[in-house]
Amino acid sequence: MKILMLLLLFLCGCSANNNKSIEEESFNNEETVVINDAEGAASYVTGMLIPKEFGVAQYSAEEIRTFKDYSAEQLKESIHTISDFVQYVIECDFANPPGALGDFKFRFGDYDISVNRTPESTLATQCNSCGAISNLARYILADDYDEVGFIIQGEATMDKPSGGHIYNYFRNGNEILTFDFTGAFKYRDTGIILSEMRKANDFSKVSRGQRASSFLYTVVATTNWNQDHPPIAMIDYRDKAGLCYFFDSRYKDNLIIIFNDDEYRKMLSETTDFIYHELFEDIGFDPDSIPYDD
Repeated sequence: MKILMLLLLFLCGCSANNNKSIEEESFNNEETVVINDAEGAASYVTGMLIPKEFGVAQYSAEEIRTFKDYSAEQLKESIHTISDFVQYVIECDFANPPGALGDFKFRFGDYDISVNRTPESTLATQCNSCGAISNLARYILADDYDEVGFIIQGEATMDKPSGGHIYNYFRNGNEILTFDFTGAFKYRDTGIILSEMRKANDFSKVSRGQRASSFLYTVVATTNWNQDHPPIAMIDYRDKAGLCYFFDSRYKDNLIIIFNDDEYRKMLSETTDFIYHELFEDIGFDPDSIPYDD
């Protein structure tokens, strides 16, 4: 029996525009919806309707609360499903209140580079940015699915660059499920898991480019990449101008372009202080230059 599931998109964290449209997706209730979560699992776990092939909750909410002071390595050894990671975020009050704000940025030559915080730093700083929580999820769940990666997008609002957003995808066989863990942060206020979740057989079905008043001018997915998300170049100081968004060409083989509106990117560079760059450019980035220890 087919059911129509309202998937609420609420992309918070890096994005300047958090008001997103409601997506509709069809799931097969008899074949894919989880019905056998662990006894005592939080009620919101069942409400998320995670397809069963992507795992069930293995712990009760009470058991998850004992993980509150776990290290990143201990969490990796203990948590093996999307549902249990959501329970961890909510039941252990992760980033409540939030500590460090935003991702980790530093200057490399003529550019500001943005990377997400390491799993250990994310826990230590209780950072609730989209990059931090998606990297923590990637680290913890990487061994539990065929592939765990990132969807990385650049956004513009009212034809002005407005930052971007990062969330996770999980691949089992030929099936992909996206999940935005920043939605779990809102549960404390709304009682609803507000998150993007889409099941697809290929990345072309993950993003359609336009969502409400926010336009996605660039969307890429990592592939064969089990590390922190590839660094993003954000500002070009040579022209003393504003936000730009592109990757060093060294990462090209590990990124799949889902959506790229190059003409729109060029238009932004003409009408705002956005600097046009090719999606991939060789700026000679050295990953060893990331000053995490600072």
